[in-house]
Amino acid sequence: MKLSLKLHQAIFVIASLVSAAAYSAELPENLQWENNNDEPVFASDQAKKGGTLRLFADSYPPTFRVVGPNSNGEFREYILANQMALTMLHPNTKKYIPQIATDWAITEDFKTVYFKLDPRARWSDGEKVTADDFVYTREFHLNPNIKAPWYHEYYTNQLVNVTKYDDYTISVTLGEAKAKEELIGSTSIIPVPEHFYKGRIGKNWVKDANWEVAPNTGPYILSKFKKGKTVTLTRNKDWWAKDLKFQKNRFNVDKIRIKVIRDKAIAYKHFLKGKLDTFEMPEPIYWHEKTKKREFAHGYIKRTLAYNDKPRIPWGIYLNTQSPILSDINVRLGLQHAINMQKGINKALRGDVQRLPQFTSGNGDYQADIQPREFDLKKAAEYFEKAGWGARDDMGIRVKDGQTLSVELMYSGDERNDMMVILREEAKKAGVDLVLNKVDFTTRIRTVGENKHQAYWGGWGVGVLAPAYWQFFHSVHVGQNNTNNTTNTADPELDKLIEAYRSEFDVAVRIKQAKQIQHMLHEQAMFIPGYQESTSRAAHWRWVHLPEVPITRSSREMFRLGGATRFGLFWIDEEEKKAVLRAKKKREPFEPELKIDETFKI
Repeated sequence: MKLSLKLHQAIFVIASLVSAAAYSAELPENLQWENNNDEPVFASDQAKKGGTLRLFADSYPPTFRVVGPNSNGEFREYILANQMALTMLHPNTKKYIPQIATDWAITEDFKTVYFKLDPRARWSDGEKVTADDFVYTREFHLNPNIKAPWYHEYYTNQLVNVTKYDDYTISVTLGEAKAKEELIGSTSIIPVPEHFYKGRIGKNWVKDANWEVAPNTGPYILSKFKKGKTVTLTRNKDWWAKDLKFQKNRFNVDKIRIKVIRDKAIAYKHFLKGKLDTFEMPEPIYWHEKTKKREFAHGYIKRTLAYNDKPRIPWGIYLNTQSPILSDINVRLGLQHAINMQKGINKALRGDVQRLPQFTSGNGDYQADIQPREFDLKKAAEYFEKAGWGARDDMGIRVKDGQTLSVELMYSGDERNDMMVILREEAKKAGVDLVLNKVDFTTRIRTVGENKHQAYWGGWGVGVLAPAYWQFFHSVHVGQNNTNNTTNTADPELDKLIEAYRSEFDVAVRIKQAKQIQHMLHEQAMFIPGYQESTSRAAHWRWVHLPEVPITRSSREMFRLGGATRFGLFWIDEEEKKAVLRAKKKREPFEPELKIDETFKI
């Protein structure tokens, strides 16, 4: 159900009054507190502090906000990585461990979790983190002026209350019961600094706060930026959590400097010259071909490959079902068979990745046995003809009422050029004009957020303990900007099943519902499955070090702090850097190094 702006405003006022009244609540007796402090550490005691990690990005962030228009970009993950939640999921054991909360307790109805806050917690500006900040979190996200429909809905219907008992004790309540681990994860919210935002979220907030640097609770502070060029994060040496069990020996470099280099090939030249310290290499052309350089042969630069074990990012082609041509299910089904994804994987990606079976993959018991539709010109023709695209022009492209069967496919990254060209040329055989539109990451996010796309290549994080569907496929988001339903899927029966899945407590029932949802999504054909990755591959100068096991079970990239790699396990040895640079200048080689770690290989 869509919520009007006036209704949001009314909910916002009521929530503020309820939050104020909740301050006098009394804590229940006989709560069973837990903390999982006996879980193993996952950082290395060999880590050293210091140094500057130099990275690159292909575009400059359009905003430093993490909510509202244009906020769902790549740099958002760097900001969120520096905002601690109440708890975090242990990346190897999948048990929740302390962050801002020291202990938690669950009610018998599995709707509410009580949290004891760490009184040592501080914002980066030195202010204490208290219960008021968590109460304000809900108030903030219900404020219609932040223009964030997903958060408005979530804090209206899902996370229905945050109660303060004293300055360091709160409870967080959901509208529906969830199994224990999902309950803890869903209620482990990130605080919003009340002292910074209170009374300042006016009608022009989105514009006024675009480049605002808000206080954070994590290890790094956004300390410097040059618009369009660089962003610098500086380690907070007074970070309140630096000596805690699960934070110690992490986040080791003093600075992270991110330089905008719009062409990855140019960025790689910077890396070879020692102007960048690391280079992620998921693309085969870099891993197999462009490492045949003197810097690798002489051991100045190392290569590391490590397997992970986590739900897979659904890389593939997302079709906007509100686009006139793509609104026809037969066209979408025809495209499923007109895209030769396996040839792209075999040729452009050298078979280093596997075909993604469907939108969700790697979810254990939740996974339905569904295979992607294969490239099949006969089946593609049957579906296109059903949709009235039987005729072809002189170039072999299908036509209907004077219009060609053209689909614009937007993507970002030079490393995907070869893959996209293969898909385009193979699609021509089926009579489809696949028009490639390469843009930078920020432009892609903005265009998709404004619903101005026809089709795009991308990938999403789709859940940790169980797959998520509501934000991606529920019709409540259709027609709105800046939501995750980028395919504009709208199906009443699918809505009902997604709602039931979202509110179901029984895990066995949820598993059955998840599989039903997966089959319905497959039938809708709004997503053409691409590929899935099971490894992290990177090159790094010899002075950049990783633990004996380079990544965690839940890591994707090795050297970013954002996204799924919020574990910060690497470090820089400044003395070794001096030695390597001296040896390089004298052309004195080291032994070349390639490490392959299979600790988490499935």
